[in-house]
Amino acid sequence: MCCFVTPHAMERFRTFVANIPDELIILFCKSQINKHHQIIGIQMYDHQAQPIYLLDYNDKAFYVPLRKQPGRLWPIIPTILRDPPRGLRRWRGERWQWYV
Repeated sequence: MCCFVTPHAMERFRTFVANIPDELIILFCKSQINKHHQIIGIQMYDHQAQPIYLLDYNDKAFYVPLRKQPGRLWPIIPTILRDPPRGLRRWRGERWQWYV
């Protein structure tokens, strides 16, 4: 799956994770999302479910939402989060439940 990494997400990555060039941030995020293919939960945004991935770079864990936007071919990574987002839901058996 391809995606677009926003400038805001790259800045947050440099601030919270590692100070590396834009090209490496884009390559890392895309390769990790393609490699994992597993979401840790979903968060509702603008009445749409967006998957949340947990990624790790040099033992620093962070959360990455993947958001679809109208008019864009690929989903976007709007930001990098240090903590699980509020409103995160996880799959439990038959349905999504709030993450505690």
